[in-house]
Amino acid sequence: ACHDCRGGYNPLADDEYLNCFRGWEAVDVFVYFGHRRVSMPPRVWVEACHARSLPCLGTLIVEGDAPSEVGALLGDMDASVEKLCALCDHYGFDGWLARGPSRNLLGTFS
Repeated sequence: ACHDCRGGYNPLADDEYLNCFRGWEAVDVFVYFGHRRVSMPPRVWVEACHARSLPCLGTLIVEGDAPSEVGALLGDMDASVEKLCALCDHYGFDGWLARGPSRNLLGTFS
């Protein structure tokens, strides 16, 4: 499942949607998609997923009109991976869905 937060994060919308969502049995992995370069799932979603033994992922978007911004983010790949893992550890979610173009963008900035 992918929770798409187009238009920005709204805690009330998350709470209301979480309370009415009834499709957990069809979910293998939950992805919180916030339309930002880096989007972390809110605690309520992490807890709801973990209560059902489901992984909960944030998103990393490496595409768009700002290649210099992506290059700055991923220029030091080891440091970037370390920081992204630290966010997972600190906030308790399970990893990242990386969204990018079909070509090997990651190699462009190494």
